[in-house]
Amino acid sequence: MKKNFTSIAGMLLVGTMAISMTGCGSTKTESTTESAKPSTAATSSATASTALEPVKIQALIGPSSLSGIQSDELSKEIFEKKFGLKMDYIFAGDKFDERLSAIMASGDMPDLIEFKDKKQFESAVKAGVLMSLDDLVAQHGPNITNNLPSMLQYMRDNYSNGTGKLFGLASQIGAGQPTNLLHMALYSRWDLYKKIGSPELKTYDDLLQALKKMQAEYPATATGQKVYPLQLWSDWDSISMSLVDFTVPGYMGVNANAGTLQFTEYDPASKQIKSVFDADSKYFQGVDFYYKAKKMGLLDPDSISQKWPNAETKTKEGRTLTALWGWQSQIFNGNDFVKNNPQAGLVPLFPKDEAKFLVQAELPVGGGYVFGIGKNSKNADRIIKLLNYASTAQGSTELMNGVEGKAFMIKNGKAEYAPEYLDKVMKNDPSTAGYESFTMLSKWNIDPRTNEPITHEGWSQFVKQNLTAAEQEWTKANNVSNVYEYAKKNLKVVQDDGVTALAGAPTDDIKVIQQKLGELLKTASWKMVYAGSDNEYNTLKQDLMDKASKLGADKNFTWAKAEYTAAAQKASKYKQYSVR
Repeated sequence: MKKNFTSIAGMLLVGTMAISMTGCGSTKTESTTESAKPSTAATSSATASTALEPVKIQALIGPSSLSGIQSDELSKEIFEKKFGLKMDYIFAGDKFDERLSAIMASGDMPDLIEFKDKKQFESAVKAGVLMSLDDLVAQHGPNITNNLPSMLQYMRDNYSNGTGKLFGLASQIGAGQPTNLLHMALYSRWDLYKKIGSPELKTYDDLLQALKKMQAEYPATATGQKVYPLQLWSDWDSISMSLVDFTVPGYMGVNANAGTLQFTEYDPASKQIKSVFDADSKYFQGVDFYYKAKKMGLLDPDSISQKWPNAETKTKEGRTLTALWGWQSQIFNGNDFVKNNPQAGLVPLFPKDEAKFLVQAELPVGGGYVFGIGKNSKNADRIIKLLNYASTAQGSTELMNGVEGKAFMIKNGKAEYAPEYLDKVMKNDPSTAGYESFTMLSKWNIDPRTNEPITHEGWSQFVKQNLTAAEQEWTKANNVSNVYEYAKKNLKVVQDDGVTALAGAPTDDIKVIQQKLGELLKTASWKMVYAGSDNEYNTLKQDLMDKASKLGADKNFTWAKAEYTAAAQKASKYKQYSVR
């Protein structure tokens, strides 16, 4: 499974917007949401394979914590009974890259692989370890063919090693999250915000000043543990200080280090791309924000050394006053302190003059994840039938949320969990996690049967059930029904156009440059945050820019600009997909 945050506080507030979303158009050249045409293989191929004796296949899903054969209801009812597949998962955890490299070097590929990015997939195509899927899709994948034509053409045009053949199926196709939950707002304590007078927040400096006052009101937990308004963790870092990429630039309406265009940031509103090494980049503004927080005593000093599990524990224990995303705020809102003090729940805070609301792009050709089948697999036909089912609204809905008729049912045109199953979902019971990794369609696509998102996170039943007291009061205080409505009234809403997702892989010489730049940027960014003075901070920043220039940052940016231009041209070519 990919990371599957079952209860997402941000979604709870945007659910109304998600529910009101309609189809994405009706022309044959654009994305469409249709209910008139039945999904032929959603029923026929599944029924045909029901009588098959299950066969064991090996699957490497990236990234995933799954290991061995699973015995949950979806595995039994969908994978085994419908498609005759007993999945034997190869454990990878956070070492997926290393595990994949070792397997590719051996040449003995598993039956099914889900690559976590197209660069990995392209390497496998060039290595000749994957099976051509053209005939299999033609014979067993009518829904793939009819619903996802642009994805198929895109993969043939760009990831076939020049052969024009189909070697992989990209997933996550279609609508982006109704609000980009990874780049939305800083969430903080509603009770403390009211206690300091609910000050108007215009700038990020205003936000820091408000957090300082809130810290003064709640400096320690009931057990005497010191409370810091902000905390970070370093184990998510890759080519940069990743929590900077994931937060402040996104709060300002840009994608930092998007796709393969590393060390750049893209503004969909202006259609401009710039280097993160520019002195006025949003990335540097993010580093500056956390440096100011450290200087004011707002940043947990453990941030540079702690890992996510430590940060998660502190969130659960109420030892921080903020969460960086909606899903993280749900972790805080579920602790005993909030249960006993409902107004202490976290709600989003926006600096109105500087924040921009970034809405995720629609992706007709899919996101980064790609399915491939090992060239020696003996059961490729069954795998394609499964992915064909996953290319329908019905299939993706079941794989995401549980077996229809058991976990949920459709009543009066809306999907609803059975009461006992809903209770498990609300408690984040692992048995309800679902198999998002196998959904070919983005979970935010609108199911034409319900006019609500495929994922339960957008179902009316779930949204209504999961609103906290603080969230309810926040919407009332701001005279809005959800976060998106708030943004439209008070902020600039920026719709990502998905262009950067179509950028090609870097050349070998650019890869070398990017590797060196990554180590530099990651290390130097943390040093800047922990600088002892403004003078030291400015010296470190200038030193970083100078070293980046010597390592080839300008060459990387020249390559990125050319790739962006090419990607923008591709975007007009690949637009068609259907949800039905």
